[in-house]
Amino acid sequence: MEPQRGEPSRGRRSSIGAEAHRAAPVDAGPLVILILFKLCSGDNAMDRKAHCNRIFVTRATNLVMALIMVVTLAGPGTTALGRSMDDLPSGVQPGYASGVILVGLKPGVEARSIFNAEAGKNAPSGAGLASLSFGSAEAVFTSAQPSSAVTGAQAADTAASPLSRIYRLHLPAGADVSAAVAALSANPGVAFAEPDYIARPSGTPNDTYFSDQWALTKIGAPSAWDHSTGDTSVVIAIVDSGLDMTHQDLSGQLWTNSTEAGGTAGVDDDGNGYIDDLHGWNFLAPDGGNNDLSDENGHGTQVAGVAGATTNNSAGIAGMCWNCRLMVVKVMQTSGAVNYSDIAAGIAYAASQGAQVINLSLGGYADSATLRTAIESAAATSVIVAGAGNDNKSTLFYPASYPDVIAVASSDTADAKASFSNFGAWVDITAPGVNIKSTFAGGNSYGSENGTSMSAPFVAGVAGLVRSLHADWSPALIRQQILNTAASIDGLNPTFAGKLGYGRLDALAALTTAPQAKMAMTNWAIDGTAGARPAPGQSFDLALTLTNLWLPARGVVGTLSTTSPYVTSVSDTSGAFGDLNSSQSRSNSADTFHLSLLSSTPYNQAIPFTLSLSGSDGYALVMSFSLQVRSDTEVISGGASYTINSNQTWTNDKTYLLKTNVIVAAGKSLTIQPGTLIKIDASKWIRVDGELVADGSEQSPIIFTSGSITNTYWSALRFTDTASPAVFDYTGSYISGSIIRHVRLSYADAAVRIGAAAPYIADSEFTHNNTAIDAGGSEARIERNDFAYNTTGITLNNGQAQILQNHFTANSNGISGNGSPTIRDNDFTGNTGAAISFGWSSSGSPLIHKNRIVGNGGGVNLSGLKSIDFQYNLIANNGYSTGCAMPP
Repeated sequence: MEPQRGEPSRGRRSSIGAEAHRAAPVDAGPLVILILFKLCSGDNAMDRKAHCNRIFVTRATNLVMALIMVVTLAGPGTTALGRSMDDLPSGVQPGYASGVILVGLKPGVEARSIFNAEAGKNAPSGAGLASLSFGSAEAVFTSAQPSSAVTGAQAADTAASPLSRIYRLHLPAGADVSAAVAALSANPGVAFAEPDYIARPSGTPNDTYFSDQWALTKIGAPSAWDHSTGDTSVVIAIVDSGLDMTHQDLSGQLWTNSTEAGGTAGVDDDGNGYIDDLHGWNFLAPDGGNNDLSDENGHGTQVAGVAGATTNNSAGIAGMCWNCRLMVVKVMQTSGAVNYSDIAAGIAYAASQGAQVINLSLGGYADSATLRTAIESAAATSVIVAGAGNDNKSTLFYPASYPDVIAVASSDTADAKASFSNFGAWVDITAPGVNIKSTFAGGNSYGSENGTSMSAPFVAGVAGLVRSLHADWSPALIRQQILNTAASIDGLNPTFAGKLGYGRLDALAALTTAPQAKMAMTNWAIDGTAGARPAPGQSFDLALTLTNLWLPARGVVGTLSTTSPYVTSVSDTSGAFGDLNSSQSRSNSADTFHLSLLSSTPYNQAIPFTLSLSGSDGYALVMSFSLQVRSDTEVISGGASYTINSNQTWTNDKTYLLKTNVIVAAGKSLTIQPGTLIKIDASKWIRVDGELVADGSEQSPIIFTSGSITNTYWSALRFTDTASPAVFDYTGSYISGSIIRHVRLSYADAAVRIGAAAPYIADSEFTHNNTAIDAGGSEARIERNDFAYNTTGITLNNGQAQILQNHFTANSNGISGNGSPTIRDNDFTGNTGAAISFGWSSSGSPLIHKNRIVGNGGGVNLSGLKSIDFQYNLIANNGYSTGCAMPP
């Protein structure tokens, strides 16, 4: 007897092999101790044992290829301290799933040939690759496959979509995820291999609780509904934990797959690879399992109510988009954990089934090629909205921080940033997220919740309203419409100015404001060199890069003019940019402007320009910008040193040539303007006994480099113990004191040398130095810097430095030394030596969390420390055979 269409039916997805795809989160469990026996044996066994006993593992939940922690080897029965996933501290991401990895193949490569080839290799010990088979792989994106199943020994992936080349590979029980990632990453037919990371949740109608819904009034929803309450043809996909399908405010809002509704139960009537996907799909069910969309967690029901609860029905709450339909895409486990592969598959499913808006009130701090590929593909047809995360920090949060996603932070009733909300330059917009009334799972219930998870569906609902009103608008234009009509709240949040996106969501403005011409000049090139500055007397070709921030334009041509007396001529005033859709960038590099400067043009002179844009479709816009002539020089010389005995500013209208050492006296300050260039002779240094404020900008960094054309090494920026330390407010934002931010330092023996002083070092580039930063006894905060082509990135000698969110690549060594630093959220790739080498400090207690250490000459070398807090690090494909090493 066929099941009734209104009931959950037995669902099945097309796949390669019959194994269930669900991968349970890693159980922290006891730590496996991997160490060569010789470490605590041999002629000096007692001495070596003493060294081993100095290492005590405070926590043991690392998700790495191999760990080098030793607890105590003095007697039997000793175990590592482990914690279960449910015990994780608040805000800590649980890492990735066990027993499964994600593999992207290069175009034209056969899945069977890759997986069978890997199975035949001698795998690393414990990797379990020898038992892998083609039958244990399945396509992540079923709907992207050329047929409902891939069969045959010679089956090749010929589909154009990159989604069709991404597979979920199941590993044997106990297999090492990181070892499998490393092995497959080395295969020339593999574009990428990565763990399956875990994400977490980021919660005037006549409806009963409308008066409790303060957020709707704040964003102008009642007035917006006078213009649109949504259309039933517009579908919002809620990629979350499922839905209370019987809730009185949701059951009538469900999207229905019309082909399946009119088809035969148990048959894939629409041929999309999903059987009986009547209202969506449950990506948690194993193949052949039940397509049950019910919400055991409750999160999805809360999110859906904000976006599209039934409205004006004299019951419950009002949803943002009254008539939009809700597609249920179930990816979140009951515990709240979500595999990235399920999110990616859910996004692809929603887009392929016609969802014009996709809401993602979940995420994590790990970047993923699989998830990014799904986002990029879906963004062509869908507006994608995601919560920015609830940890009150600026760390990139995925998928919200991907360029094609609207990243939504949370605000309160006063338009202030919610205390929990993440923030940063990557945030696009803010929406209410405090005490948000919504539907709750079970018994037609309602409640209130906080979080960016509740902010995102407000934006998704407005996107549904805009789409309903403008069915011909592209997803990019809808995105720009919502962002450009937001109400600025920077004045109410001065500490977070520029970090809450365009402002707070304004539904009425989004529906009533006509798209406007808006461009930004995002780059320029002089004679083909990006970001160059012209010299007095120079004639040059000028190419501009424009990014369209709103109204689409066709056949754009720019006319350049200037009122500057220093420009002798603009011999080619016209440049063609072509078509620019919303969010698109184009340059006139094929049709440049040409102009000449007088030889008497002052150094560092700003040359104003006007760019008049016109399009074949009537587009018109006048933009103003300026270019700065290169700077003059000031030579600092004389005697053994030059002392700054009063507060002094080095300005960006000059290049400073240091022929002698410079001392900033105690109690005095040297301020360096953004865009200033400092060239320092061999072995010379700047010593800071007082305060150094070198605070550049992303567009105008401060530069310290060699004063020699042969790049002989200068000595260092030396901060003595009397130097003014950096001061931060309660949010961790810099207030005053010594700072090195948006600075480029190159060709130094030790670019920054710190004693006990604690300057703030952030957003800077360290290249081609012997040592980039040499810190001894310091508590300096070092974050978001790039270290490349240095002998050593950071050398530590005791102290408690905070090393956060930095990128180390192409150095000989990443971080080395001893002490008790916090090393967290850093990325180490392509370094020829060890990423982290630490030890031989009886008082050293480093905290090393959530770092990505992949493809280096060595992984991690830790020894001789008092204690180690080493958790949630990904270590793979490094030169050491285990990815880590513990020397005797």
